[in-house]
Amino acid sequence: MFTGRKLALTLAFAGLILVAFGAGCRGFFVQPTLSTLSVAPSSQTIETGPTDNTQQFTVTGTYSDGSTGNPGVTWTSSEPSVATVNSSGLATAVAIGETSITATALQNGTITGSAALTVSVCITSITLNPAGTQTISINAQTTPFVATASECGGGSVNVTDIAVWNSTVTTVATITDGVATLEATGTTSITATVGSITSLPTTLNVTN
Repeated sequence: MFTGRKLALTLAFAGLILVAFGAGCRGFFVQPTLSTLSVAPSSQTIETGPTDNTQQFTVTGTYSDGSTGNPGVTWTSSEPSVATVNSSGLATAVAIGETSITATALQNGTITGSAALTVSVCITSITLNPAGTQTISINAQTTPFVATASECGGGSVNVTDIAVWNSTVTTVATITDGVATLEATGTTSITATVGSITSLPTTLNVTN
């Protein structure tokens, strides 16, 4: 029959066995640590102007035990002159360009996740200069074009460098970044496109 002292020692010993068994099975209930951060969407394009000018980013953390969650982070933009981001991950367009939106873990500042953000221009039309019909000698070798866009919120912006340029007859002239290279005599049409907006064509006649 157990005395009070023997019973207490027996129960204490049994408790130690249970603790040791639990520790062996579960590693003393070690809290999982954050391993990586993933920011979504991974790549996005927004516009300047009054509409389509924000993007909400979210972050998911993966932990050492394979689980996932939503850890506390700070948000930064690598180019705040292009887009800013607030404390909840909402990015807002400022100007045309590209930036990287980064989430940094509060519990471990060495763990980060990033997403690419491109800011395009919200426009209603594109005008080319020169416009209409242009005739130029092939001896000139090249001829420049400038694309100017009317913005949704008013004003205008030079989009020559970001526009997608097209020549309908590339054997007559090709065009890159607004500079047409004359290849042979003939006629081609030059256009510039940004997003869903395309300029009226300029007819380019290349002569001897």
